[in-house]
Amino acid sequence: MVTERSDQLAAALASDLGKTTEEATITEMSVVLHEIDEALANLKEWMKPVQRPSPGVAMPCYSEVRQEPRGVVLVISPFNYPVSLALGPMVSAITGGNVCVIKPSELCPSVSSCIKRIVGEYFPGGGTISVVEGGIPENTALMAQPWDLVFFTGSGRVGKIIARAAADTLTPVVLELGGKSPVVVDKDLPDLTTMANRIAWGKTINAGQTCVAPDYMVCHKDQVENVSKAIVSRLDFMFGKDPSQSDFSRIVSTQHAQRLYDMIVEAEKGGAQVLCGGSAKCDPTNKYIAPTVIAKAPKGSRVLTEEIFGPILVIREVDDMSQAIQTVNDMEGTPLAIYIFTSNKAVCDKVLDRCPSGGAIRNDVLLHFAANLPFGGLGTSGYGNAHSDWSWRTFTHERAFMFKPCHPAFEFGDIRYAPYAKYGGNSGKAFIALIKLLPNIPVLNTRLIWTSIGMVGVGYGMAAFGPAGVRVSLRRESYHTSV
Repeated sequence: MVTERSDQLAAALASDLGKTTEEATITEMSVVLHEIDEALANLKEWMKPVQRPSPGVAMPCYSEVRQEPRGVVLVISPFNYPVSLALGPMVSAITGGNVCVIKPSELCPSVSSCIKRIVGEYFPGGGTISVVEGGIPENTALMAQPWDLVFFTGSGRVGKIIARAAADTLTPVVLELGGKSPVVVDKDLPDLTTMANRIAWGKTINAGQTCVAPDYMVCHKDQVENVSKAIVSRLDFMFGKDPSQSDFSRIVSTQHAQRLYDMIVEAEKGGAQVLCGGSAKCDPTNKYIAPTVIAKAPKGSRVLTEEIFGPILVIREVDDMSQAIQTVNDMEGTPLAIYIFTSNKAVCDKVLDRCPSGGAIRNDVLLHFAANLPFGGLGTSGYGNAHSDWSWRTFTHERAFMFKPCHPAFEFGDIRYAPYAKYGGNSGKAFIALIKLLPNIPVLNTRLIWTSIGMVGVGYGMAAFGPAGVRVSLRRESYHTSV
């Protein structure tokens, strides 16, 4: 479906977001294809029950965890990556054995219509996958229904609405949100040009409409000038002096573009230093916001307090890494990602230890999103994981299962049952002693065999001789286990 209809998906993405075919392939279709390839290569292994140790006092018994379908799940996808964040979770949902309903973003009508059409072609009837189009009324109606899981990607504001609605039906929710993800730049830099390329790319891909895009930079004072100039230079190289004439993507709507434009204007009026871009080069009526780098933004301005979600990078100067850490932690909420650029591993470790985040990268940006790693937020940036087997486990239920043979030989002389004053008042004490003495029995271990034999002996001893028989059997088991 994805490969055969990639041209249609790319055309829809160009219509809604101004994405080039190359960017659409890199950030959308290839992400979904990777999820499909991962599932096809590993699904049999993921589905295998996982054997677990069993409590010694319950032996012989066999414990395992089974991954089973949740049931009927709802995927609510956002506007910024409307293909990959709709079809990617869908892959995990259906390979997990679920029925999946997809609700695409109404802000990308071309993509929404395209997804509904091609899903209908490849999965006719809607029995396995169906697509519901629409806006707030449709979202409200969907969230009024009970689901076995809701997987939501979007803003924190809407995430709160989804979580409240899900609570009314006790529906479990995964929230993939966002936040202000910082770039922390140390005095000891890695290669300057490479670093600048990576930051500029991460800030401007999809016109900055990426949940894990660098939101602002905290830079050591000795490197601010060099780093700022390098990033502006790389932006010029990537998009030219007039990015509006390049393949630079557009903002999803005039409303969102106007919000970004107003943020820039507010910063400019407050005395911010615009290093490139700026309000004069933006055209919000045509959904264009120029790549903009700002320094010395006024305290309390929206570019410092709100998630930007656009091609605006704010640079903040600090005296040292301790101040950088304090600056990051003073921001409201927990970032979805943190990017640390340093040639000193100890500095990186210090930042990681003191600044919580959903994910982190040293000396690059964004790439953990496409890696075989769990992707998800922490605190205000969301909860639950996606991608690869983590996503598959999200859409399945870990069901505990235990099998224990039903035979009087394994009853320990009925000492676990009331009354606990059997055998001269010692049956309860004997049961407590077994709980304390007998360890968990590892899976497929020679100790399992001897312990099983010992349990039979204990049961026989208790049945035949009472607590005295338990002591004899335990001594025999201890001898064999030590051997």
